[in-house]
Amino acid sequence: MKVMIKFFWILCLTIKLGFAQGQKHEIYPDYIKLNIPKNTKKITFYDNENLVKRTIVIDKNNNVVQDLFLNYYPIRGHYKIDGIYSYKYRANCPLPHQQFYTNSKGDTNRTFYQYSKEGFLKRRTFWKYERRSKLRKGAPKYGDGTLNGCIPREEDLIWYRKWVIRQKKKYKYREGKLVKMYIPYSFTGGENTWELSYNTNGQIVEKKEFGYRKRSQHWVEKFQYLSDKKIINRKYLTKYLDKVPPERSYIYQNKKGKLQSLKIVFKDRKEIDETEYFYKENLLIRIKRIRFGEVLFDYRIKYTSTK
Repeated sequence: MKVMIKFFWILCLTIKLGFAQGQKHEIYPDYIKLNIPKNTKKITFYDNENLVKRTIVIDKNNNVVQDLFLNYYPIRGHYKIDGIYSYKYRANCPLPHQQFYTNSKGDTNRTFYQYSKEGFLKRRTFWKYERRSKLRKGAPKYGDGTLNGCIPREEDLIWYRKWVIRQKKKYKYREGKLVKMYIPYSFTGGENTWELSYNTNGQIVEKKEFGYRKRSQHWVEKFQYLSDKKIINRKYLTKYLDKVPPERSYIYQNKKGKLQSLKIVFKDRKEIDETEYFYKENLLIRIKRIRFGEVLFDYRIKYTSTK
């Protein structure tokens, strides 16, 4: 038993180190690095009108067990998030093996995470609980050339639900570093591949995205590290909607190990997309994003303790 406990401790420590490569973004939606105080039971995001937009529920082991979104504008991205994400953890490990999602529209998804024996995420499988229909027994024939046409009447249908795999994503490592991510299957298409290169300090210096079976390269990112900032320059190599997107730079400004701001600068325009992070002591207490002169959100963050 002592040997098993020690193995789990080593495994979990390895997982934590592995996720320093940014893989938490692969699990938690709109992941934000938070220094969660001990005995915290929930973290709440409020907007300018004091409306709750997001609530993160924490268990006694400091694990995220639920993440509730209410018309929430993400820190990065352009599509608002609604619904509830719940997580299940295996004993003695800090990262979930299952995510469950549902919302008011009845959408229901489930994602499973598998780890290697070294503790690295190696596979992510996304399932959707789809609503389907079939003709009832004794229903008339439908289709081209029939009297009833192609669309069945509601009374001739039987509705049911079924779990269906919608996407699979795999991860490859070399000497403890993530070097490749790829989607071998996706119901909606987008079987992309990502490849990462590192310098001798273990820092990412280049990231590439390819399309189906690497037949085309979508973009390349070059990384630059300075004393107080990280700069990522992305150049697109293929067209989207008959146009090659403009080059852009992601500028991460840091101070004493804490992210202060993220600026997205577009080569073809003067306006920028900037997100600012505000702290009180070691706690992140506010996030504000202004895109092309418009305030998208200004979240205040409150930490609630069990005490």
